[in-house]
Amino acid sequence: MLQQRYVPVDLLVTIAASVARCLNYFSANDLLGTDPVYEDNLALATDPQQYVENIHFPAQDRVSHMAISRIGPSGEG
Repeated sequence: MLQQRYVPVDLLVTIAASVARCLNYFSANDLLGTDPVYEDNLALATDPQQYVENIHFPAQDRVSHMAISRIGPSGEG
């Protein structure tokens, strides 16, 4: 749908029932979207064919909820 509207997308993260590749970003500095217990933030594969990568930003990196949520072309932000 985005391609039909000529909207370039480098990466699209969605929540869906069947996902082949999941990139799960979370930050210790994100008080809106990150659980205080580290393990509660981890995405887990539900199928042996599924690839899951959990990307954690420690508090000292100061990555905010908005920084994780923002999507733009490579090189912006």
